[in-house]
Amino acid sequence: MEDSVAAFLDHITLQRELSANTRAAYRNDLNQLTSFLRTRGAESWQVDAAAMAAYVDDLMGRGYSSSTRARKVAAVRSFYRYLCGEGIVQDNPTEDIGGTRVERSAPTVLTREQVRALIGAIRKKTSPESLRDQSILQLLYSTGMRITEALSIDISDVDGEKGRVVLRSRQRESVVPVTQECLAVMARYLSVSRPQLETSRSGAALFLNHRGQRLSRQGFWLVLKGYARAAGLPEVTPQTLRHTFTAHALESSVPLERVRSMLGHTSSSATQRLVKPENGSASSAGESDQNEQD
Repeated sequence: MEDSVAAFLDHITLQRELSANTRAAYRNDLNQLTSFLRTRGAESWQVDAAAMAAYVDDLMGRGYSSSTRARKVAAVRSFYRYLCGEGIVQDNPTEDIGGTRVERSAPTVLTREQVRALIGAIRKKTSPESLRDQSILQLLYSTGMRITEALSIDISDVDGEKGRVVLRSRQRESVVPVTQECLAVMARYLSVSRPQLETSRSGAALFLNHRGQRLSRQGFWLVLKGYARAAGLPEVTPQTLRHTFTAHALESSVPLERVRSMLGHTSSSATQRLVKPENGSASSAGESDQNEQD
């Protein structure tokens, strides 16, 4: 059964150009389904609709939120469509599973004043990490890139002369333009702060933690929470900055296709969902619910 999951992940990663995070989400959801079916004695993917209904009941019993249940159900339905298409199963047991309705609230978007307040909170710090944190924040806000993409950047990926950063973490190598203001902060970080953080284990990583290793997503999320508190703001996450970039770019009349390209989306609809909920209020569980952390 695991071989089918692996083949599906390879198939859908190529088909949709999934990020590593989205692929991992699919894998976790399908591994959970595998474990559940095996507890019921299943030895193959050909199970009946009752087994699928029991799986959905099990998800509800575990106390998952409606959005999480919707995502998991969407993953299972997509997987079974693949199994049917490959002839691995003859009948699709997920056809009678109704789409879980999920309320979609508008994403959190900071005002320009709040962004300035957040940067101001970082500038008040004098530690080597403060220039690093300002570099990351302005990189996220000025490009809309994902935090995992920002933290995967190596020193050689920054081209200050051409005003751009090369992202090698996407399915296809991407070149993202960066503002001169952000590049100036990054240059100060490289010349002043990074040498203070660097150790023999740093390698080529651009953004380092206090141990001299590549900064983790969780590590930046924790420091960002602290800056948000210092600025008197509600919780701010890297995802908030991605939403904020998208909203402010569109407000400034940046063409939708240009914003889509910078975000690394394969469709404009995914870009639009970052700034307004689909259909204004709710959507049913479908493949769009399995999108990466946009």
